[in-house]
Amino acid sequence: MRDIEKIALATLTGLTADEFAVEAKNWLASAKHPRWNRPYMELVYQPMLEAMTYLRANGFKTFIARRRKA
Repeated sequence: MRDIEKIALATLTGLTADEFAVEAKNWLASAKHPRWNRPYMELVYQPMLEAMTYLRANGFKTFIARRRKA
């Protein structure tokens, strides 16, 4: 994780929010998961998407968090 943080800091420093959004959209459009060789946007759990849609529609902010291994 620390290496990824260093890379992100080095490559994203100086980008505006709009520039970052463009970079993120471009990455999502082309990046594939190394194990499944499928676009990340195809590797979703439909019930979770439905739950997030419901929560957002009812005024909640939603976040995705990943638990770090000990």
